[in-house]
Formats: sequence, C-alpha cells, structure tokens
Amino acid sequence: MTDELHRVVYLSSATQGFPAEALEELLVGAREANARRGVTGMLIYHDGNFFQVLEGRKADVLETLDRIRADRRHAGMIMLENRPCRRSTFPDWSMGYRVLDELSQPQREGFFELARAANGDGTLELVRNTPIAVYLDSFLNSFREFEQA
Repeated sequence: MTDELHRVVYLSSATQGFPAEALEELLVGAREANARRGVTGMLIYHDGNFFQVLEGRKADVLETLDRIRADRRHAGMIMLENRPCRRSTFPDWSMGYRVLDELSQPQREGFFELARAANGDGTLELVRNTPIAVYLDSFLNSFREFEQA
C-alpha cells in the first residue's frame, strides 16, 4: 500500500431503522475513528439508504472500508468508486453528514440519479450518458460549499 490519496464511494441499504439518535451515534464513532486514521469523507442517509465517501491514504481508507463492510447495520454495498484521486474533496471533514432536505435541488437529483444508476448486481449504468467517474466528481464537488455538519 502506498501513501497516495485514495477515494472510495459506495451506496448501501440499512438493515434496520435509523432514527436520529442512532445516526448520531454512528457519526460520533465514525468521526473519532476517521480522525485517528486521517480519513475524511461524507455520509448521506435517506429513506434507508447510505451514500458514503471516504478519502485518505489508501491503506487507511481500505482498512476503514473493511470495518464498514463488516458492520451488520447495512448490506448490499454497491461500489461507485474505489481509486486513487488527485485531491481530497472533503479535506476538513472527518465525516460530514447531510440529510437530503438540506441539499440543493441539483444535489438531490444527483443523489437519486446515482442511486438509479446502481444496479442490484453491483454494476453501474451511465448517468445522463456521462461516465460515472465524471458524474461522481461533479456531484461530490458540489458539496464544497458546506461545512461539516
């Protein structure tokens, strides 16, 4: 493993309900663990679905991903991206969190388009005839206006 900057983006489905208290508990734990590892990112939760971005050193991101994969609170992980990246989209967010209602209309539409592009077999379709990587970069960059919440 190298020290290169790496990004993982995935969708998954909750296996149980997530009231606000449970989400807050999840976020507190994620922020603490990510801060220790130097991992940054963002989480969107909506209607039983998670969208998460993890960025950092490759070894730390993949170790975090392994821990998340073992978490029984979600299932059906669909990988949208798992690759080196040139720069961090969320350099100051140990784990930013947004509810869909806080997003702009284009961001909400982007979230739903990514969810629709993800097939049950873990593959992705093009979004608006745009390669997923290009669409995903544009979608993630739209969050630069936010502070970690």
